[in-house]
Amino acid sequence: MELSDSSIGGWRGADEPEVGRTGRAYVVWRDGEPARQFVLKLWRDDQPGLEKSVNAKEAERLRTTKAPQRMPELIEVGEWNGSPFFVMEKIEGVDFPIPDKEYRAFCVEAFTALGELHQAGLLHCDLTPLHLGWKNGKLAFIDFDSAHTFAEAARNTDCIGTDPYIAPEVASRGKLSVQSDLFALATILIERCPKPERDCFEPVLRECLRPDPAERPGSAAEFAERLRTCRPPHHRFKAAAKWAGIAVMAVLTLYGIVASASYHYRRAQLRAERARRLHQSP
Repeated sequence: MELSDSSIGGWRGADEPEVGRTGRAYVVWRDGEPARQFVLKLWRDDQPGLEKSVNAKEAERLRTTKAPQRMPELIEVGEWNGSPFFVMEKIEGVDFPIPDKEYRAFCVEAFTALGELHQAGLLHCDLTPLHLGWKNGKLAFIDFDSAHTFAEAARNTDCIGTDPYIAPEVASRGKLSVQSDLFALATILIERCPKPERDCFEPVLRECLRPDPAERPGSAAEFAERLRTCRPPHHRFKAAAKWAGIAVMAVLTLYGIVASASYHYRRAQLRAERARRLHQSP
């Protein structure tokens, strides 16, 4: 299919599609409105055994999940030549690496966003750097063809995700959970962010990479707050050095004040002694 030569329900596109596991994703626009762009995802009919319901499931996730700031808006659902498609809001991807000064804030925002998705009852299950984007200044997620509700996750036994972001329990037993999403997101943040700041926060982020999911943080929201308030080792050292420097300066200043006062007091005593002797002289 070439959208430049045809259209689906008034949608046109000129870019080559991005071919994913379950569909072809086109950047599209409506006839007469080329400035406003969307993404049209058409089911892949060349994948043996791939059910059309996978495409419909992803559209349903976008329609029903109550985390509108953290996922694309669903615009339209339809069918073209027997293949289901849906159109969604186009979200710009994250430009990695994140600058040093913005790293902590980005990590907090990422886990806050994931927490909101989980609170809405959905696990992403396939977090990768390509599935993170910006929506109205907030971090959002895209590509929900692997997403599971908590009830679906409890029944799952398949390995779902993309290496190297798959948690060990998912790879071995297909066990999806909040903790498996935490594992994937922390892996992204360690892998794709700048070394100076990463080295400071990596020990904290690695709490999400513990082999046993029961030893990882209990929720993304809880971990976002931990990142917001934690003081990594080098920050603690810098703070300690800062206060030690302030203390040394205070001591030196106090010593200077005392020494100056002592000097002036001694001079006053000498002048008084000299005056007394002159007064007593015959």
